Amino acid sequence: MSEYDDENPIISASMLAQLGSCEKQAHLSFIHGKRIPEFRQKLMDKGTIAHEQNRNRVLSEKKTDKRCFIATEIYGPNAPQTIALRTFRDQQLLPNPLGKIFVKLYYIYSPFIVKIISKFSFTRSLIRGGLDYLLKGKTF
Repeated sequence: MSEYDDENPIISASMLAQLGSCEKQAHLSFIHGKRIPEFRQKLMDKGTIAHEQNRNRVLSEKKTDKRCFIATEIYGPNAPQTIALRTFRDQQLLPNPLGKIFVKLYYIYSPFIVKIISKFSFTRSLIRGGLDYLLKGKTF
């Protein structure tokens, strides 16, 4: 397909630049359309696939906020309980305006709470009991 046709009589700046550098190439492209060699098309396809894979990876990483300070301290970063609490945050709290405020306050104060948990073992068991109660009935 040609870059120029009767329905779209606009000539691109690239085509004008080609006229200045190689009139014959511009003329052939105008008549026959732009042709891409097979090896170059394969490289372009490979680059497009790699770009899409990277884009999907970045988008999937952005979907889930990995922060969950207290649950991470109590259960571990990849424990089912921590994942359940992150899911609750993402699906229940963040869509709600009051939930968003709660999450912002949590991010402000929870690092301090984690320091207390790590210093005093009784607070760990106390908070773990509260979290276990909240998670009661959840299947992992």
